[in-house]
Amino acid sequence: MKAAVSIIVAALLLVAVPSTASADTGVTIEQRVAFAGILTNGCTGEMFDSTGYFHTKTHQSVSLDGRLNTTTEFNFEDIKGIALVTGATYIAAAETSSSWQRDFDFVPQSSTYEDDVVMNRLGENGTFVLGDDLYQKVLVHYTVNANGTLTANQFDIDLRCR
Repeated sequence: MKAAVSIIVAALLLVAVPSTASADTGVTIEQRVAFAGILTNGCTGEMFDSTGYFHTKTHQSVSLDGRLNTTTEFNFEDIKGIALVTGATYIAAAETSSSWQRDFDFVPQSSTYEDDVVMNRLGENGTFVLGDDLYQKVLVHYTVNANGTLTANQFDIDLRCR
């Protein structure tokens, strides 16, 4: 009888003690598809015909304390291209990720978004004095407390030609 009572007490403690561990393993959706299209280098203005892959991954879960958690990733992989006018060769990569944590009533909540893009124009010949390779980084973050008040807000863009 004492063993049964101990097991019941232990089970009740497990239920009663809040935890940030995931209540479930969540759902993940992931895909990788071929990509073909025209991209533009913001440093040179050149448009280039490109091919590669577009990869997406989204994961959603609910923690034991009832918070909704969502993470997403978007990536251009193995992007290669040829400039339409000059014939210059390009390689490019882009990665975007975001996370969003919130209660069911959306307060409190926080979100972070990051975007990184690199476009390299190969065979530099000095035509573009300010640089022909594009480097771009975007960072956005906000936090809203349980009262619905914005307590953190960040928005940064870094765009460089090298």
